[in-house]
Amino acid sequence: MSEVGGSLVELLKSAGLVFIGTIIGRFLALLGQILVVRSLSPDLYGTIALAFSIVASLSAIFVLGAPQGVARLIPANEDHQSQLEFLQSGLVIVIFGGVIGSITLYLSRYEIQYLMDSPKLASLLSIFSIYLLIFPIQRLLIGGLRGFKQSRERVLAKDIFAPSFGLIILYTFVTFGEGFLGAIVYFLIIPFLIIIGAIYFLKKHVSLSDLTHQAPSMTSISELLSFSWPLAISGSFVILMSQLDILMIGLFLPPRDVGLYRAVQPLKEVVLFFLTSFVFLYLPIATKYFTNNKYSELGELYRTSTKWIVTITFPIVLTSVLFANDIVRSLFGESYVSASGAFAILVVGMFTRVIVGPNGATIQAVGRTKVEMYASLVGLVANLGLNVSLIPLIGIEGAAVATSIGFLVYNIVEITVIYREVGFAPISKEILIPLIPMILVGGAVYQTLYTAELSLPLLFLVGLMFGFFQILSVIFTGSLRENDLFLLDQVENRIGINLSWLRSLLESQI
Repeated sequence: MSEVGGSLVELLKSAGLVFIGTIIGRFLALLGQILVVRSLSPDLYGTIALAFSIVASLSAIFVLGAPQGVARLIPANEDHQSQLEFLQSGLVIVIFGGVIGSITLYLSRYEIQYLMDSPKLASLLSIFSIYLLIFPIQRLLIGGLRGFKQSRERVLAKDIFAPSFGLIILYTFVTFGEGFLGAIVYFLIIPFLIIIGAIYFLKKHVSLSDLTHQAPSMTSISELLSFSWPLAISGSFVILMSQLDILMIGLFLPPRDVGLYRAVQPLKEVVLFFLTSFVFLYLPIATKYFTNNKYSELGELYRTSTKWIVTITFPIVLTSVLFANDIVRSLFGESYVSASGAFAILVVGMFTRVIVGPNGATIQAVGRTKVEMYASLVGLVANLGLNVSLIPLIGIEGAAVATSIGFLVYNIVEITVIYREVGFAPISKEILIPLIPMILVGGAVYQTLYTAELSLPLLFLVGLMFGFFQILSVIFTGSLRENDLFLLDQVENRIGINLSWLRSLLESQI
C-alpha cells in the first residue's frame, strides 16, 4: 500500500466515524430546530433568530483563531509539554476574548436594537451575551481533540452528548408550553454541554489540573497568536458570511422574513456533512506531508479526498434542489414553503464549497493562514454588496444568492493560491464528468415526480437512488484511480464481505 493510500485509509476511518456522528448530531439539531420553529410564530422566532445570529457573528471574532491554531500546532509538535502549553495558551486567549466580547455586546445592546428596529432585541442580547463567554471555550477544547486526532471523542462530545441532552431539555420546555424560554435555554446549554464532554475526553492527554496548575509561557502564547491572528480575522469573516444574510434581512425586512429564512438556513449544512467529516483529520495528515516536503503526496491526498467528498455529497444536493418544496413542507409545514426557493439557492451555494474540497484546511496545512484572511475578506465584501443590492429587490432569495456568491468568490481565491503555492488543484475531470449523467438522471426523476407531494421517507428513497446512480456514474465514466482501490480494500476487510467481483470491475475501469 502506498503512503498516500495508507493516509486515505486513516482518513476514511475518521471520516466515516465523524460522518456518522455528524449525521446523528445534525439530525438531533434538526429536531431541535423543528421543535423551536413549530412552537413559535414566525415573527417571534425571527426575533430570537436575529439575536442569536448577532451573537454567533460576534463569537467568531472573539475566538481569536485559537481553536484552528491549537489543531494545527499540537500535531506539529511531538513534545507533550509543548502540546500542553499550546492548549493552555489557547484557553487563556479565548477566555480573554470571550470576556471582552460579552461586555461589548451587553453595553451596545440598545444601539443594536435601535439599528435593527426590533423592540425585544436588547433583552435577548443581554441573555445571549453569556454565549460569548462559553462558546469560545467550547471551540478551543474541540480544537484540542482535533489536534490529538481524537475523532471518536469529538463525535461523542459535540455530536452525541450535547445535542441529545439539549434536545431533552428543549422538549421539556416545549411540552409545558414554554417554547420561547426553551429556545433560549437550548441555544445556551449546547456549548456548555460540549465543554463538559470535551474536558472529560481530553483527560486521556491532559488533565484539568494540568491545564490550570500553571500559566503557559509567553513564548507559547506568542507563537499561537502569531499563527492564529490571520485565522481570527478570516474566521470572523467566514462566520459573518454565514450570518450576514440573517443580519441584512433583519435590517431590510420584517421579523417574519427573518423567521422564514432562518428556518431553512440550517438545512444547507447537510451539504457540508462529509466535507467537515474529512477535514477533521485531513488537517493533521496534510500538515505532516507539507512539513516533510511531500508535495506530490499532499496533492494526491487533496484530489482523492475531494473526489469522494463530491461523490457522496452530490446526491444530497440533487435531491435538495429538485424537491426543495417537499423538504421544507415536510419539516416545517405549509407556511414555510415560500422559503424553499432560498433553500435551493443556498444548497447550490454550499456545493461550490464542497467541489473545491478541504481547501481551507489545505491553506492552513501549508502555513498560509493570511490567505484565508484575504480570501474571506474578498468574499465578505462581495457578500455584503450583493445583500444590500438584492434583498430590497427580491427578498430572502436575494440573501441566498449573496451568500452563495460570497462563498464562491472566497473559494476561488483560496484554490488559486493553493495552485500557485504547491502546484495542484482539487477540480479535475474525474470529479466533474460523473456529475453530467447524474444531472440527466435527476431531470428525468423530477419530470416523473414533480406533480406529487413527497413525504420524508420517499425523499430519503429518492436520495438513496441518486446515490446508487452516482457510484455507477463514477465507475463507468472511468473516474477511478489506484488509490480508490485502497479504500475498497479497507471497506471489504471491515464489513467481512467478499467484494472481489467489485474490485475486478473497478480494476477494469482504471
